[in-house]
This record gives sequence, structure tokens and C-alpha cells, in this order.
Amino acid sequence: MREHKRDREPVFYGVLCSPNDRPQSPPAVNPIQDPPLVYVVDDDEAFRNSLQWLLESDGYRVVTYDTAELFLLEADPAAATCLVLDVRLPGMSGLELQQELKQRGESLPSIFVTGHADARTALDKNGAPHFLQKPFQDAELLDLIAEEARKRCPADALTHGSNC
Repeated sequence: MREHKRDREPVFYGVLCSPNDRPQSPPAVNPIQDPPLVYVVDDDEAFRNSLQWLLESDGYRVVTYDTAELFLLEADPAAATCLVLDVRLPGMSGLELQQELKQRGESLPSIFVTGHADARTALDKNGAPHFLQKPFQDAELLDLIAEEARKRCPADALTHGSNC
């Protein structure tokens, strides 16, 4: 069993930041060799970079977007384990993005993050199962993503070459 950074020390989001640039599109997926892909949609560049650093250090592939519209243009929801997104975004909101994905028949699990306490009511009305209020501890998010990864890609799927 590998040791996760989250097991050693809790860190609040927004504190850590990496200058990594966002790739233009996700790399090709080999489900046997490649780690799970997580999309991040947030208009706060420092937060996106921080999440990318955290998730990559925990073994995930990460592609970030600053708007929901850009995500819809470039992302392949079927290739990802989950989507981490802000509730309030410029243009299309996180909730509107989730609704658009449902209308398109995509079943990409979403983990909503927000700095606005009043967003919880809107999330409850729209059936959002996962919600974290900023600031939150790394382990909270990593546990939710790991849970979605297990649901999306059972351990035996990797040995059978399934696309997780």
C-alpha cells in the first residue's frame, strides 16, 4: 500500500501553487498504464494550479479549464474519473455545466467546490452528491476522488483492459 501525502500532513487548498501550464488536451489514455484522469474547472488560476499540483502528486492525471464553455469544447468526459468544479464561474455556472453534461448523456461524477456558503442550497436542489466549501483539507477532496475512481474503475477492470 503506498503512502499518500494526505496521510502525512493536512494542507489547505489555495496555499500551495505550481506554475504548471494547462495542457491543450488530455493525453491518450492507456487504462492499464495511465492513472485516472481528473478534470478541474475553476476561474481562480492559483486554485487550479494548486489542485493540479495536489492531484498529480497523488498520482492522478489532471487537465484544468478556466471556464465551463472551454471544458465543453475541449474535454472528453468519458475519459475521466471525475470533474472538480467551482459552483460560480463566469458565463456558464458549475451547476449549468453539470446540467448540460446530463442533457448530453454524460455520467461524469462532479465534486463541487465553492467559497460561498449560500451555494449549498442550490447544490441540494440539483442533486449534487459531493460538495466542499473552501477552504477544505486535501484529504477531503482526495478521498472523494478516490471513491469516484473506485466506482468508475473497479480494481479488476485494470486486469481486463477496461476503459476506466
